[in-house]
Amino acid sequence: KYFSLDLNAVQIKELTGLSRQTINKYLTAIRLRIVELSILQSAPLVGQIEVDESYFGYKKHFRVHHSKNEFTRGNAPINGIESFWGYAKTRLVKFKGMNKNMFNLHLKECEFRFNNRKQNLYKILLEMFRKESLKLS
Repeated sequence: KYFSLDLNAVQIKELTGLSRQTINKYLTAIRLRIVELSILQSAPLVGQIEVDESYFGYKKHFRVHHSKNEFTRGNAPINGIESFWGYAKTRLVKFKGMNKNMFNLHLKECEFRFNNRKQNLYKILLEMFRKESLKLS
């Protein structure tokens, strides 16, 4: 529940009385499960994909000229990746640094939270853990 509320290990320690080591063990296990789920659900890129200043679609290619104050052409979405990176940077700054070996897990967690930001994360996590319990090593 505390993970779904996006509390950090210090906050969870204060609420539960558990050791930071125990909390970090659980948080890492949850993040590893998110990575596993991400790998299972990954699919090739489809539809229109933004690449820097260009949009590529199945049969169409749109060149967007930001220098001419043009930010979209046709129904091409804008600022998709910028929105994610803004979200990720804002979220990751609360850790005030982290072990570089943990960065990929935190980034995948950001992706999971961003992609499910309009859903109940607690329910998603419960369903995920009911299918297969966490592996605590």
